[in-house]
Amino acid sequence: MADKTELAKFVAESGLATSKAKALMDDFSDFFEIAEEWEVKAKTIVVTRPDQVAEMQMARSGRLVLKEKRIALEKRRKDLKEQSLRESRAIDGIANILKSVLVPIEEYLDAQEHWVEHQEALRETARREEADRLLKEKEEREAAEHEAEHERLRADNARLEKEQEVERREHEAEMAKQRELADRRAKTAASRARKEAEEAAAKREREFKAEQQRVLKAHEAGMRKLAEVKCPACGHVFDSREHKATHT
Repeated sequence: MADKTELAKFVAESGLATSKAKALMDDFSDFFEIAEEWEVKAKTIVVTRPDQVAEMQMARSGRLVLKEKRIALEKRRKDLKEQSLRESRAIDGIANILKSVLVPIEEYLDAQEHWVEHQEALRETARREEADRLLKEKEEREAAEHEAEHERLRADNARLEKEQEVERREHEAEMAKQRELADRRAKTAASRARKEAEEAAAKREREFKAEQQRVLKAHEAGMRKLAEVKCPACGHVFDSREHKATHT
């Protein structure tokens, strides 16, 4: 078991002020003495038989004494710790109050001492904020220009598609017109060819009939010429066919 010298060494190495260290030693020294006393007494009580009632009663008495001291020790510990906590809170409160007075003064003096640096920092912050603002405006402007360009391209594409659609329809209409014109021309040409063919056939028919008439007239003329008889007495020329028809 640790002795008082070891306890005193521990308290001294704890970093507490001398007065506080002495007060702690005084607060716990009686508990240490009780522990030393009963460490010796406890070893003299040895129970080996059931008839050692006195020794058992002595062990009970010692245990109850130590229990009482242990409970008192725990209460003392809590009381001292609570007192220490209250002291700690009081110290923190006082320090905070004093700091609330000292810090603004310190900050004011720091601002006066480093006025040039603070002004430069303010100007640097202002320059940085201005640069950020200009960059943001540039990005927004570029985004708006990009959107406008995208919209213009979309409108141009829509206009070109519309123009192409109009041109396609006009081309289809022109092709239909050309086909219709070609059909009319083909029909006109066919009609003209048919008319020319009919006229040519009619002309050939007229020529054929005219030829027939010419041949017929020539034949008749030849027949008349063959039928002509000249009177040897008077020289009168008469048609032998008519003379034959008269005498018949």
